[in-house]
Amino acid sequence: MKALFDTNILIDFTIGLEPALKEFERYDEIAVSRIVWIEFLSGAKTPGYEIPRPTFDARP
Repeated sequence: MKALFDTNILIDFTIGLEPALKEFERYDEIAVSRIVWIEFLSGAKTPGYEIPRPTFDARP
C-alpha cells in the first residue's frame, strides 16, 4: 500500500513520536510532495531547537 505524507507526520517521525512511527510501518511505499519536502528541509524556526534530519534510506 502507498501513502502520501505531509510535513507534520515527517516532523513527528523525526522526533520519534510513536503514532508517526507506527504510521510509517503501515505502508510499503511512502511519498511526499516537493512542497512538503521543502517545508521539512527548511526546519524549525524556534531559537535553540532544531529538527533532526533523518536519512530515509535506512528504513527497511
